[in-house]
Amino acid sequence: MSTTYKALITGGAALAALAVFLILVFFGGSDGERDLDNLRGENLAAALGAVAREGQRPLSYDEVWGALEVTDEAPGDADRVLLFYSGDTAAKANKVSDRLNPDHGPDSWNREHLWPRGRGVGEDGPAATDLHHIRATDVGCNAERGALAFDRGGTPIDGCAFRRDGDSVEPRAGIKGDLARMLFYMDVRYDGADGGPDLRLVRGPGDGEGTLGDLCRLLAWHSADPLEGSELDRHERIVAEQGNRNPFVDRPDLAAKLYGPRCR
Repeated sequence: MSTTYKALITGGAALAALAVFLILVFFGGSDGERDLDNLRGENLAAALGAVAREGQRPLSYDEVWGALEVTDEAPGDADRVLLFYSGDTAAKANKVSDRLNPDHGPDSWNREHLWPRGRGVGEDGPAATDLHHIRATDVGCNAERGALAFDRGGTPIDGCAFRRDGDSVEPRAGIKGDLARMLFYMDVRYDGADGGPDLRLVRGPGDGEGTLGDLCRLLAWHSADPLEGSELDRHERIVAEQGNRNPFVDRPDLAAKLYGPRCR
């Protein structure tokens, strides 16, 4: 790793850590936010959903292209994006878009919904364009994942750094916690409270009707792969683009409090 790259990571992590410190001060700065520590179950989920909705500026699906070029920019290379599943990079211009890149091919990248559109997210609305769960991915890996759930095991898929079986995908170790926290966000943010979709993390693979799993595997991945500087940096870029925060990035301890009782 170059000295310049180390400096970029260190500086970015420091800024992100400061931002998290400030938000933690905010979380403890009012009676309403302090109540998060006193809530349980559905009451905690509802409160976290309200936090997650605060300040959100929904994007158009076309705007997601440009936003991902910012949020998923490859470290140290302003012309490329980091691909979530494989860990490789791709030129920002090489996207799967007939309008923006008519000559795109099998080495292009596209917009992967970690909570699939066909599992309750839908084709439009805030959930379909929410940067907190959309990542730049290799077009082939996006297709290989499809709408499968996340769990352990399966056959390695060449070029994707994940395993796949009949109903689930297991991603590489370095992104498991990131993935879990993004899906925890979707579970509380989109609870049907504002007329949007009602998404639910469940044990098992889910039935495709607004459900996705495996909740308890995701909780284990969250614990095993804690927050790092790169995830904190990306979170702050999303906040700059979209306005709202993922409470499980600001308060990762709340995941075990909310989901732990369902996984005992």
